[in-house]
Amino acid sequence: MLNKRVMFQVLNPKGLVDISVGQKGVDDLELKNLYKSFEIIYFLQPISYAYESIERNVTEFETFVLRVSDPSNGLFRGILNHMEVISSLAEAQQRLTNLLSSANAFLNLVESKLKSNYGNNSQQLVLWNDFRRSLHKENISYRLMYELRNYALHCGLPVSSLKVDMNELASDIPKKNVKINLSKIKILNSNYDWKSVKKDIDGLEESANLTELALEYANIIKRLYLYLLEIFAQELSASKHCIDVFYEKHNIPAECTAQIALGWKEGDDLSNIDCEILPINELNWVLRDT
Repeated sequence: MLNKRVMFQVLNPKGLVDISVGQKGVDDLELKNLYKSFEIIYFLQPISYAYESIERNVTEFETFVLRVSDPSNGLFRGILNHMEVISSLAEAQQRLTNLLSSANAFLNLVESKLKSNYGNNSQQLVLWNDFRRSLHKENISYRLMYELRNYALHCGLPVSSLKVDMNELASDIPKKNVKINLSKIKILNSNYDWKSVKKDIDGLEESANLTELALEYANIIKRLYLYLLEIFAQELSASKHCIDVFYEKHNIPAECTAQIALGWKEGDDLSNIDCEILPINELNWVLRDT
């Protein structure tokens, strides 16, 4: 049985790193129970990373819209700059494709992990699917944007134009609002099988505001992610409690990342010790949105 000790790093008053190693070994049963509480962290961690990808793509998309809407942007200077319009259209497709792809990937990942970890008839999966289906039923942006990403794989994202609304051109601060339009006719005249979503498309204006639809979809995905964390709130709370108790018992400062030193021997060179890092930071990452 390996001699295991708690280890962590702290900054001393001189700004240098000190390594602290516990005086007593850590009980294997204590570690077994602690590691058991980590299972929910490792389950949710890749899902949390997938959701972060969506958040980053939303930020990049919104930044793009603000940039092309800036009056100083080269899209419109007296007359329309057609090369700049084409470049902006290409970037709009890139930003939107990234957003829709990351959102769909997140939804597929959650369902796949719930099935593999808890089973097809599990309460966790049933709760998730019931909430997801209710949002899908209530929101055209969810139904259309999810299917639009699949359409884009075969036919490309149908960004038809950038609509530029110019106001107060005679003032010192003219206003410009750029909207990314979706061509209803183009997607309906394709050979793609829209199934039940076709009714939603029929109800759109000819040049629907793709920006609003995509951002509404992103907000729905956020609601789904937060709901998933609610489903596992009890397990997350239990995991945090186990970690807090472990930290208190072994006098580990809250700001430190605890490690378990394996095969500890007095006088060993600390640089050669095999360590297991406890997923404290991973838990804080998952809990950041709760």
